[in-house]
Amino acid sequence: MHFKGMTLDEFMTVFCKTHLPPHWQDDTHIALSCMHQDNLMFWEFQVVVQTTNMLLKGMPHHLDEMKLCERIQSGMD
Repeated sequence: MHFKGMTLDEFMTVFCKTHLPPHWQDDTHIALSCMHQDNLMFWEFQVVVQTTNMLLKGMPHHLDEMKLCERIQSGMD
């Protein structure tokens, strides 16, 4: 397989099939829904939640801005 000749979409398809667990989206969604601020400063917690959500972009579990704000507020300590 020649990566130089692949488009990003083709590469990501191969990468997902060969390097990610079968249900990684579900696992990431569960992790996102269980996140709590704990000992993190608010800004650190917010970045972790936003970054995790970005992994789900383009997928059914991706949170829109309103749901993302709700998730951050519900995980705050």
